[in-house]
Amino acid sequence: MKRNSLEIKDRKAELQKRCKAIIKTCREEIREMTAEEKEEIENAKQEIEALKEELKALNKRLADFDEMEKELEEASNDEEEEVEVVEEEIENKEEEIKSKKSNIRNMMKKEKFSLIKAINDVVNNRNFDAKTQSVINAGANEMRKCGVNFTGQIQLPVEKRDITVATEHDNVVGLEVMPIEEALRAKNVLVNAGAKYLTNLVGDVLIPTMNGSQVGWEGEISEAKDGNVSFNSIKLSPKRLTAFVDVSKALLNQSSEAVEEMLKNDLISAINSKLEQTILGEIEGTTERPAGIFYGKTIDSATTTFAQLTALESSVEDANTLGKPCYVMSNSSKGAFRAMSKSTKNTQLVMEAGEIDGVAVHNTSNVPANKFIFGDFSNLAIGQWAGIDVVVDPFSQAKNGMVRLVVNAYFDAKVMRDEAFAVGKTA
Repeated sequence: MKRNSLEIKDRKAELQKRCKAIIKTCREEIREMTAEEKEEIENAKQEIEALKEELKALNKRLADFDEMEKELEEASNDEEEEVEVVEEEIENKEEEIKSKKSNIRNMMKKEKFSLIKAINDVVNNRNFDAKTQSVINAGANEMRKCGVNFTGQIQLPVEKRDITVATEHDNVVGLEVMPIEEALRAKNVLVNAGAKYLTNLVGDVLIPTMNGSQVGWEGEISEAKDGNVSFNSIKLSPKRLTAFVDVSKALLNQSSEAVEEMLKNDLISAINSKLEQTILGEIEGTTERPAGIFYGKTIDSATTTFAQLTALESSVEDANTLGKPCYVMSNSSKGAFRAMSKSTKNTQLVMEAGEIDGVAVHNTSNVPANKFIFGDFSNLAIGQWAGIDVVVDPFSQAKNGMVRLVVNAYFDAKVMRDEAFAVGKTA
């Protein structure tokens, strides 16, 4: 099909307009071109080249119109430049899209909060960077919300959370923070035994308890009788638990993730050990510490037979507890039950495969020697207020090349139903 010069120019303009429309759409949607769009632009370029050839052929045929031929050639050159501009814009836009994709990947990538770096910043009197400060601010806000005081330079939030911060290059980065609550739960024998672990408490907390029964069998029109139900409550109040860990300056100079994890575990172990030792102890409770579960419990005689042990279990089961009872005992009591046979006529031992007659056993050095407790530990409430306050002390152990980390946390623990537990001792 033969076309005149005006038709050829119109077709070129149409092709150029379509190419620009594709570029504009990609720019607004901030994306790469689709395969179809790239193919369409390539076809347009080829057609434009064909139109150029068509113009040349037309110009040869119109030799008498020299001035017109000159104008057509200039128009053709302009259009070539426009195509080159389009190609350059496409290349620039592709680079821009790649750059934005890279920024998005950086935003989605989570960086780990470094406790060792935060401690070193304090020891060397350096300001925290934006990432470290964001984590500490989250911990401090958590403690303020829970109504507890803090004096340390570092506050760690108790629960795993997403914290984002803008870096110096204006990229938004997600920070992965140590889940202290999960680590404490995992290490705590009482929690593994079924104790209720309550976190992020605010102020004093009242937990209601109920004894007795409020239902019974009566005639169709008989008056319901009093089931002797009694309602009560226990109060959990924040009590400061403090412990310390001495860390060598040489260790703090390490950047290994294994060293970082070891330091975090040491802090958590120090808190957990003190908490369990108190709850499983024999000391009277005060306004500053919870009472030990063995406090005020009189144990008349040692448990030396399997029959005595089953009688002790029955006393708890008569309380109609709803949870699954288990044993928590000292390591010495564990040894005694592993060496105790069920009867003089039976060689089967009282404790085998970590159980006593199918009942789970949790042993820990935090239980007083030769003591043990059997019960439904869902009737033991352990409360935690906010996260952990870390005081970095580079002075008191400086002569030994150590930095002392003093950790402060707020806990309380109380038994909700005394009848849900029975204590004993081994010889």
